[in-house]
Amino acid sequence: MKTYNENESYQEPSIDADSREIISTKKQTKKYPNAQSVFSLFGKYPLNWKINKTQLQSAENLFLERGVVQILKAINFYKENKESEFCPVINSPYDLDSKWAKLISYKKRQ
Repeated sequence: MKTYNENESYQEPSIDADSREIISTKKQTKKYPNAQSVFSLFGKYPLNWKINKTQLQSAENLFLERGVVQILKAINFYKENKESEFCPVINSPYDLDSKWAKLISYKKRQ
């Protein structure tokens, strides 16, 4: 079974192994064009990063609201202080976006 895609003539659909449902063949990163650059700053890509809308939206928000320089500074600060007892745990763009204020507050206390 093939589906039509505007950018390509035809594309095979993906099927979820657990539910056996057809996964949308549209690439989610078109709606979030800057998400991949934010994920690359973290140095790792979760397995489902292309379809996890929460992570994609958080990455896009970080890129548009904070900028690459601020994100990189926050990630480096976290890496230096992650062993501290009161430092918030940040493993993904969603964590950084939702805990940005906590990280800034922790940095001010240092």
